[in-house]
Amino acid sequence: MIAVGYSALFHLVVPEVIVVLAALIVLAVDLLFMRNADLRARFTIAGVISCVGCVGAIGWLLIAPQQANVFDGTLVISPQTQLIKIALLVLTIFCISISTDSKFTAHVG
Repeated sequence: MIAVGYSALFHLVVPEVIVVLAALIVLAVDLLFMRNADLRARFTIAGVISCVGCVGAIGWLLIAPQQANVFDGTLVISPQTQLIKIALLVLTIFCISISTDSKFTAHVG
C-alpha cells in the first residue's frame, strides 16, 4: 500500500471541493443577504453561483487531468472518470438553468 499525503489527496478531489464550496456559498448568500428578495431574484442568484461553481470544477478537470488509484481502488481517477464528471457537471448546469424559471408552489392536501 502506498502512503498518500493529505495535500496529494486534496489535489485529487479539488473539483468536488469546488462544487461543495459553491453549494455552501449559495446557502450563505440566500440565508444572509437574499432573505427579503423576491423568489425570482433568489433563484437567479443561486443559479448563477451554482453554475459558476460547476464551470470552475469543469475548468479544473480540463486544466489538471490526472490519473490515480488510491486506497486499493477506493478513489480511482482516470480520463474516463473525468469525462463522466464533466458530462454530469454539464447536465447539472442544464438542470440549474431550466429550474430557475420554475414556479414552486406548496400544495397542502
